[in-house]
Formats: sequence, C-alpha cells, structure tokens
Amino acid sequence: MIGQIISVVRATSRLIALTTLTLSLLAVYSASFWRGATARRRIVRAWHMAAARIVGIHIRTHGQIAAPGALIASNHVSYIDVIALGALTEATFVAKASVARWPVIGFLARLVNTLFVDRASTHCLGQIKAIAATLNERQSIVLFPEGTSTAGRMVLPFKSTLFEAVRGTQHPVMVQPVTIAYVKNIHGWDLPIDERRIHPWIGDDELVPHLWAMLKHPGVLADVMFHQPVNADSFVSRKELAEHCHTVSAHGLVVARRRTALPTAENAEDVLGSPLFGLLG
Repeated sequence: MIGQIISVVRATSRLIALTTLTLSLLAVYSASFWRGATARRRIVRAWHMAAARIVGIHIRTHGQIAAPGALIASNHVSYIDVIALGALTEATFVAKASVARWPVIGFLARLVNTLFVDRASTHCLGQIKAIAATLNERQSIVLFPEGTSTAGRMVLPFKSTLFEAVRGTQHPVMVQPVTIAYVKNIHGWDLPIDERRIHPWIGDDELVPHLWAMLKHPGVLADVMFHQPVNADSFVSRKELAEHCHTVSAHGLVVARRRTALPTAENAEDVLGSPLFGLLG
C-alpha cells in the first residue's frame, strides 16, 4: 500500500515537473526564433535532457556519435527513444505521419520541425527529398527504419525506402546504426520480469495509461549504442545499406540483453551528470 502511494506521488510530481519544464522552454523557444536554427536546436536538446531526468530515464552511451550531417538508423522501442536520442544529439527526427495528430506531442513535434512520413503514401518521393535536403544542410537525421515500435526483445527488419535519401545529397553521407535498450534498472542490472513491459510502447497501447505507468516507475537505464558509421556510397543499394544497419543494431540488442550489466567503457557517458542536471536535481 505504501509502495503504491509512493508511486502515485512520484508520478504526480514528475508530471507537474514535466509540464512546467515544457511550458517554460516553450516560451524560451518561441522567443528564440530571431536567433536562428542553432539556438532553437540547443533549446530542444535541453528539453530532452531535462525531460529524461524528470521521467527517470538514465542514459548511458557507448561509442561516439557521428559528425553532424549523418543518417542515424536506430531500432525503435518507445516514444521515449526520442527523449534518449534527443538528449544526445541535435538531430532532426523522422516520425510516422500519425504522430502529428497526437495531442500535445504532435503539436510539439511539428513545432521543432519533425519530418513526418507515410511510407504507404504516394508522397514518398517528396519525403525522401525532404530528408536529403536536411542532410545537405549538414543536419543529422534520426530514422527508425523498423517503421513501428517493438517490445525491445528483437529488432524487426529495417525498411529500406527512406535510405534512398542518402543518394540525393550533394556530399557523401555517413550512416550510423544505433541500438537502444531498456532492459536494465538504474543500477545496471536486469529489470524484474514484471517491469520489462513498462517502457516499451507497442501494439494498441494507449498513450495516457502508458505514460502514467512509466512515470510511476522508479527509473530505467537507457543503453544507447552508437555503432561504427559507414559511408553510404560503400553500398550498392539502399537495401544492402538497410540490411547492414539492421544486422549491427540487432547485434547490439543481443549484447544489451545479456544477463550481466554492460561494462562501462572509457567513452561511456551518463548525460545526467551534466551541469544542467545540477540545477534540476
């Protein structure tokens, strides 16, 4: 009973803090348009970093993020993938067209220039060109090629359609496979079986109940693996490139799901240790 009360208090306080953060940075973001895109991207990243701390996502990175202008191809477990990756990079995200219609989240996604795509649409060519145009501006793109989120136990085959964007750029594009895993608690050990379904967003999950359950949870370790970037021109087709990224990302998930905690590499970083969180803690 006491544990349930603590969980509800935790979720309520987190929701209030998240709402306050969003409204505060939304005002700052709106007032920053005259300062240019770079300033706005930094504000968006600050929101992601603070939001991760508030909702209990402890981010641990492995490997180095590719230089700006890369296509980042990641597996997809939940909408909180955006928070985790957004805390680590100022990249532009590619999302399903349906996300634009989500209450609140859709508005915020549109505000920060998320690229919405519908792979079944006749407008696919235009969407590919939009991604290529962003890459031409040396702005990284985060793509979730599975096309849907999963329970985090496996990586579905990567759809190759949007990888075609790397062929329409004015310069060679580096493509970086990424693995995200939420299988450890904040101490780095396996989550209990009854807690492994809390963070993944799959199937017909409803947003509000899922978010509430996540906010009640003490916290999860998001292991984000940035694998070796590859030059898109090294692959004869977009399908071959997509398959390579899938293989690497899937292998990373196997490593993350091992029953022992991932070793802390020299280049591992906990973004919660940044000066920003000293103010929020």
